[in-house]
Amino acid sequence: MQDLIEFFTARLNEDEETAKAAMYSPESRWEFGGEGSLSESGTGGNGYFATGPWGGGIEDEHGRHIVAWQPARVLADVASKRKVLGWAKSCLDDRAEAPSVTWAVRVLCEPFAGHPDYRAEW
Repeated sequence: MQDLIEFFTARLNEDEETAKAAMYSPESRWEFGGEGSLSESGTGGNGYFATGPWGGGIEDEHGRHIVAWQPARVLADVASKRKVLGWAKSCLDDRAEAPSVTWAVRVLCEPFAGHPDYRAEW
């Protein structure tokens, strides 16, 4: 189980680093105004950072999806998963066998099944 916890912790660290690198400041938020371009508020400038192919606009569904996964949300997601992982570790420290806790950590790792370090036997 320890190797699964280490794997999951490493993926959370990667997600956190990626999200932080994409932010101009902790207060900034991504916005999609339906004009085909994404912008980031709180940058001190015009904040535009993405447009569609060949200088065209971004499709509405793509813009909404990108904004939904903005760095602030990813960081909140990582923080909540770290809480669950902390709970799982404490449960495993208290007893040798905890099938429901092991299952919960395995389920949290499923989105990373395509990662080269993921092992199907988990």
